[in-house]
Amino acid sequence: WLKGINTTNLGATNDMGGDGQVQNSIPKDELGFSLNYFNGDYASIKEGAGVTAFPEHTQAAGITNGLANAAYRPLYNGNISSMAVNINKLTVPDAAGTGTTSGAILYNYTYDQLNRLTAMDAYKGLGPANNSWANMISLDHYKEQVTYDGNGNILTYKRNGNKSSQQTMDDLGYVYNYHTSGVLNGKLKNNQLKQVTDAIGNTAAYDETDPASGVSDIESQGVGNYAYDSIGNLIKDVKERIELINWNVYGKISDINFYVAANKIKKITYGYDASGNRISKIVEKYGASGTSTASSEYTWYARDASGNVMGVYHSSGSANVLPATLNVTERHMYGSSRLGILTEVKDSRQLKTQAATLPYLSNFIRGNKVFELSNHLGNVLATVSDRKFGVDDGVYGFICGPCALDLEDNLMCPPCTVTKNSNDPDGEIDYYQAEVISANDYYPFGMMMPGRKYSATNGHRYGFNGKENDSEVKGEGNQQDYGERIYDPRISKFLSIDPVIAEFSWYSPYLFAGNNPVYYVDKRGLTEDPAPPKVDVMLRWGFRDFHKAFVSANNTSPKNLNDWARGRSNSDKQVLGTVGEALFY
Repeated sequence: WLKGINTTNLGATNDMGGDGQVQNSIPKDELGFSLNYFNGDYASIKEGAGVTAFPEHTQAAGITNGLANAAYRPLYNGNISSMAVNINKLTVPDAAGTGTTSGAILYNYTYDQLNRLTAMDAYKGLGPANNSWANMISLDHYKEQVTYDGNGNILTYKRNGNKSSQQTMDDLGYVYNYHTSGVLNGKLKNNQLKQVTDAIGNTAAYDETDPASGVSDIESQGVGNYAYDSIGNLIKDVKERIELINWNVYGKISDINFYVAANKIKKITYGYDASGNRISKIVEKYGASGTSTASSEYTWYARDASGNVMGVYHSSGSANVLPATLNVTERHMYGSSRLGILTEVKDSRQLKTQAATLPYLSNFIRGNKVFELSNHLGNVLATVSDRKFGVDDGVYGFICGPCALDLEDNLMCPPCTVTKNSNDPDGEIDYYQAEVISANDYYPFGMMMPGRKYSATNGHRYGFNGKENDSEVKGEGNQQDYGERIYDPRISKFLSIDPVIAEFSWYSPYLFAGNNPVYYVDKRGLTEDPAPPKVDVMLRWGFRDFHKAFVSANNTSPKNLNDWARGRSNSDKQVLGTVGEALFY
């Protein structure tokens, strides 16, 4: 099982690769997280080093003021008991709900007997210097409680935000389609959501009118807010101004039509290739009069044979003028999966050189490549550019107090101390920092957390589970394209039924990730797959920029892993060496 990436406190001395240490050309880590299953689920293969990347966090493990025994729930079936997340650009909330310092937050999870996520609570207090949870403090911020019916439909959803003045952000009740007469009166008719009520009511604390929150939460809806066609596709959402959604015969959205509103979106039209991959998007916007189209934004996706996006083209124009230019705004970079995006804008016109003309000059500029830093779910928690900045951490110097004469005229001087003065640079780079482009944190079902957002430019188009945000529909991060289906993370629902519903007859066809979004990922909106990969053997190569450590190979015993690393295992695999905390063979 995956244990973590980098180190929980982001400290250079605790990091397995030593990123950010003095005279190390690799910048300090901007993201670290650890997955906790049970006490003792991980032990470093570097015995006696006295340095740990992923510290224990419970009182049951002997951590004073750690997670209380009543809140600690050890899990041995692969479910994640808790997750510690440290995103350097994001702050930890204080009593006022704002927060000015970065640090780790521990998210502690509760499940029912069907392994459905039912609650999450949050804690802070990781020591940045000693990487210890010895001063853990419970937070009221970001707590969640979820209840379900027998089909897995969400019945109630309570969600806290980051504002102490308005702690509870959502107190949602889900209203489904029920029989209204006969012997089945009051029984569930189908799994279609008709309305969401919010006992908190509409508040400006968590919507787009408050830029500091960075989110737009779900608000209480009227009766019949949602409507569906005859095969279960959502076709109307009154609260979000969606008048009609048209679907094609392959279960993909053809276009979304909005109610009339000045300077708001009028219509979004999508195009697809023969494999059902999105290849175009046209966004039309009303003018100030609210009666005519003022402008249109055009987006085209160029894909490879496997459906991966290789490039994104963009153009814009008015209602009566077609765009004359077509610009490449994104070129995607891949390894085994998407690594990031090259954002340098280039137009599609070709440069033709002729005799006596100057040769074509190409400039290389750092900062246009944006790399994604993700967790085990693929959630894009931070993005960094290919540019780094040197930091002069100052010099060590002597600090001595004033000397004085005693009664016998003896000169008495206090001892001098040696300390580093960061305000006294020596002109030498001590370590490097990455250029952070964006950072986000998410609730388990994918909604962006208020107050846990950073963006240096226009942010990043991919977010929860690494999926594309269709932010023009309902606000930033509130609708996502999973390929086969469209997802709304605020209500944890897909907008159409599962195409492989026959394989999951015990589920509601609209639910997400089996209602266990901390462990499962709906990769394309079809079936859920375990996100923390189980491995039969360790890595075939050592990591450098991302150092991944695993609990075990073939079973859950840390001792077996240690024995294997020292050559005392019965495994037929020969261990050749270690790099950081990762084995290769």
